[in-house]
Amino acid sequence: MGHVNKVSHVFTLSHVAEMLGEDEQWLFEVAEEIDTEDGQLWVVGVGEDGVMAFTDDGIENLTNLIAIHKDDPSIIEKRRHVLAAMIKPKNEESDDSNGLTVNWTDQQISVPAAYSAWLPRSL
Repeated sequence: MGHVNKVSHVFTLSHVAEMLGEDEQWLFEVAEEIDTEDGQLWVVGVGEDGVMAFTDDGIENLTNLIAIHKDDPSIIEKRRHVLAAMIKPKNEESDDSNGLTVNWTDQQISVPAAYSAWLPRSL
């Protein structure tokens, strides 16, 4: 038998924000730096886009990132500027006028409307 996943539970972003006493939107931006192997994942339900969640190790990694971001609050602002340079609003012909299209090295990626609220529209 190969590797057995030992994750028995996860905590949603909103629950972790409440546990740590942090703003959920700010925590989302910090947590975007965490990879799946570091304990950040997405939980998807029927009819949902998904919600960010963390394993116990993910919360520990997130706590370390929080300290880094509090020491240098400009990290998120710099990332916002980079994202803003790559984002343009979808045109009227689109099926999802609330979403965004992200230009990423000549590829266009659709961002669901549920997540576009987290991204800056303009700076």
